Amino acid sequence: MNRNPLTTLIIFQLLCLFTLNTLSQEFKIETSKISVLNESIITDVEQDIDGFIWIASNQSIYKYNNKDFINFSQKELLLKPHHSTINLVSDANGNIWYFPQNEFSLKILNTKNNKASSIKDFFPNLPFSESEIINIIYRDHLYNIYISVKNKGLYKFDGKKIEVVKSIKEKNKLPIYFVSTITHNWFGYDKKIIKQNKETLLEDTFSANSEILGANIFNNEAIFFTQKDIRSDNIFAEHIKDNKAVNIFQTFKLNSAYHFKKDRIFQNINNDKYWINEKEYLKQIDKDKKIIFQIKKADLPFGDRYRAFFVDRNNIIWIITQTSLYKIIMHENNFKKYLDGYSLKSIFKRDSTFYISAFSSSLKELDSKNTIHQSKHLTKQYSFFGTFYHKDTLWAARYSRILRYNFKTKTTTDYKRGSKVDNEEVGYGAIARHPKTKTFFIGSLTYLAKIDEAKKTAIAVNSLDKYLDKKDRDKLNVRCFKVYGDSLWIGTAKGVFLMDHKEQISKAFTAKNGFPKNLTIQYIFIENDATFWLATQGQGLVKWNRLTNTFKTFTTKDGLSNNNIYAIYKDKFGFLWLPTDNGLNRFAPKTLKNHIFLPNTISHKEFNHLSHFQDKNGDLYLGGLNGLNVFNPEDFLTIDNTKYNVVLNHIKTTLSNNSVIEKHQINNNTITLNSEVKNTALEFLLLDFKNNLPLQYQYKITPFQKDYVVCENNIVVLPKLKKGKYLLHVKAQSSDGTWAELKTPIQINNNISGDYLNILIILLCATSAIVLFFIIKRKKTKKKELNNKEKSVQKEKTEITESDSLSKIKQEEWLNQLKQTILKNMNSINFGMEFLSQEMELSERQLQRRIKNLTDLTPNKYITEIKLNEAFRLIEEKEVETVKELSIKVGYTTPDYFSKLFKNKFGKKPSDYF
Repeated sequence: MNRNPLTTLIIFQLLCLFTLNTLSQEFKIETSKISVLNESIITDVEQDIDGFIWIASNQSIYKYNNKDFINFSQKELLLKPHHSTINLVSDANGNIWYFPQNEFSLKILNTKNNKASSIKDFFPNLPFSESEIINIIYRDHLYNIYISVKNKGLYKFDGKKIEVVKSIKEKNKLPIYFVSTITHNWFGYDKKIIKQNKETLLEDTFSANSEILGANIFNNEAIFFTQKDIRSDNIFAEHIKDNKAVNIFQTFKLNSAYHFKKDRIFQNINNDKYWINEKEYLKQIDKDKKIIFQIKKADLPFGDRYRAFFVDRNNIIWIITQTSLYKIIMHENNFKKYLDGYSLKSIFKRDSTFYISAFSSSLKELDSKNTIHQSKHLTKQYSFFGTFYHKDTLWAARYSRILRYNFKTKTTTDYKRGSKVDNEEVGYGAIARHPKTKTFFIGSLTYLAKIDEAKKTAIAVNSLDKYLDKKDRDKLNVRCFKVYGDSLWIGTAKGVFLMDHKEQISKAFTAKNGFPKNLTIQYIFIENDATFWLATQGQGLVKWNRLTNTFKTFTTKDGLSNNNIYAIYKDKFGFLWLPTDNGLNRFAPKTLKNHIFLPNTISHKEFNHLSHFQDKNGDLYLGGLNGLNVFNPEDFLTIDNTKYNVVLNHIKTTLSNNSVIEKHQINNNTITLNSEVKNTALEFLLLDFKNNLPLQYQYKITPFQKDYVVCENNIVVLPKLKKGKYLLHVKAQSSDGTWAELKTPIQINNNISGDYLNILIILLCATSAIVLFFIIKRKKTKKKELNNKEKSVQKEKTEITESDSLSKIKQEEWLNQLKQTILKNMNSINFGMEFLSQEMELSERQLQRRIKNLTDLTPNKYITEIKLNEAFRLIEEKEVETVKELSIKVGYTTPDYFSKLFKNKFGKKPSDYF
């Protein structure tokens, strides 16, 4: 077993912007070659339940964590030198099942100890002989392994035991394929398709048109793959319609190389999206068979060397060629990008045209046809930091100048500094027009100014001075304004101020009355009279309850990509959009979840102050160091949920004699260390194959630490810990903002001399206790013995009571776990008692009895109660818009049936709430 560093070569990037009517989305394709595999013949790719990628070649098997490879040789894998095409399948424990096609011999690699063995040695009580196994092993999305056995049927290994799924009576030497839909189990082998009702177990049998080579699910329907001519690579996907097997994809020509697994020609992404393989294209389709996107193989580096593909759980496509492995990452282009190379300072809209100010450049225009051109207005190289447009008149702040431009007359008026500020070299920024008095106010680093129209000057306003200490008055830093009714909110570095309809400061919130110190406000979003959201300079996002004057701060520690936030825009779906110095954030105030967009989807990662705008349609225009990003938040409602795992990759221990012990890709569940170890460094990795550099890692050691500590990198250096048991919590944030967590027990033992001393003490104590016991025993009287018995009875009663109380606590914890499992999986096509029993680690009968005992409800009634309560919550929190959407979310495919259940419980139909 050898460890190799990652040498991944990015060799191709293709921006695919299709305008065909059949394609409904634009994507950017990033293709990279995994070049550490020594040009071996690649035969298979698999992702295990922990998220590792496994790669089979004709020489060995590789384990890949996005940084390092572990190479398992033929000898370690118990394979013969002539074995060529090796297939891989991972089980629910993360173990790898592998078998060569040219000489079937099933082996299992135990990933806990990295030892390989035959299936017979791995399962001493195997219910069939190894020679009876048919040479196709496969798994489902829950990592259950399915094994076809000659003349016996289909067996399943769920990570705990091997049991029969389907027995057959006739002789059979062909693989049996199984899939499960909402109401039925489906089996296919030879030319036979069996449909089994999950409740009654009644079966219907149908005939396929050719021998069945695989099975899958499309739009909640079972499909079976057949091949009419073995000399052709064309594959058909048959489903049962009107009691006949019919090709479900009439317009697609599925294609498979002869020596690869046939189930790799069609792969699910989720219930709505699928990938199919044709001879010239990889196509992503939806449940209506519409092409969302297609990749022409000849346009990519591997070209006609393509052999097969595998889609992992985060929609990364792994392409197998004869001698190489490629990785394809697709980025949706929901962002329109303009003005690459320009640093944008401000944006305003006149009629249907946007005017954009860029640093060291003349004014640009973005017209209604999304065309950029030089503006005919203000043709000089003006860089406006703040703008305000009203009725053909533009007010703009530029360094130490204020100007007014009339678009109709094309005349410019300059406003000078007033006498009080004439000598100050401070630039102006934000501009606002008072909603009542119509006076223009301008912010700068040191003071608040306003326009004196009669004198054509900008004069300082001293109305804030009395609320500030004298030493702070020249550090005011007015960064933003917010119109609020007839009043104007002013955001500064020294607090927030409300200017009333008479231009008087009616309210001042500063450090003197509880406002946080050193909070520079760059944008104010008013959700309602009580709730304000504040974008700050370097201090994150602040939620301010104005009535109670309490504050809740969200920073990178809570999942934001950066603490310097320039604006806050709320869309109609309730999300807050936050441009920062490190990407764009979409923050959900209700769930506190955050999604991050970095330069792989947007034009740059660093935005600019005052360079943002939202139009009446909700479209957002955000400018930064490298151009303009335009988008509509509605286009991001269907962001795919990604799931990553954190793994402990490396332990480096320095002993007291300065010797070093290192371990790579750790599989043990517990870290055991000596209390006299000098230093221990743990390297963690997030298995995010889209990005080598996660945003951040955090950790805490309980009970030693209460709060999470942000790591500078992915290394956790353990502090000096006393003997005992600890739990290390590690959180990692991926490039899209998704969090993953790993909990690792730590056992700290004493050194040898300390253990020896402890043993001596224990022996002495034990000897003394024995002697004392016999002395006391001789002196006991019968009366005392009786008293002791009474005390013993009382003690047992107390223990029973405590045990019952503890049992109740455990029951509540178990029910809560069951509830969360139901909520998480209720809309899955595999959801049912079998699925729940696997998740809760009980048999179906045990699960039914326990639910009945604890809730006094049948399992179906209990599940229905949870679903309906969740439906009511979704309505209350306005997370759904239609009854159909609501019914699907809580696991009902028929809205009418769901509405009937809902009305029976709540007295109203769900449609009454919309």
